[in-house]
Order: sequence, then C-alpha cells, then structure tokens
Amino acid sequence: MTFITNTARALTTRFCKLMFIRILKIIITSNTFSSCWNEPS
Repeated sequence: MTFITNTARALTTRFCKLMFIRILKIIITSNTFSSCWNEPS
C-alpha cells in the first residue's frame, strides 16, 4: 500500500514539474514573441 502511494506521489510530482516547465516555456516564448512584435522594425 505504501509502495503504491509513494509511486503515485512520485508520478504526480514529476507530472507537476513537467507541466510547470511547459507552462514556463510557453510564457517565456509568448513574452519574447510579444516583445519582438511590439518593437518597430
């Protein structure tokens, strides 16, 4: 029972980290894109 709980917890933390990194990347890319668009060429 504890083994299943530990595995589920590890999977959840790994999933949360992946989602957090993905969201961060999206925010960074969108910010760079918007700043590039806002700058007059």
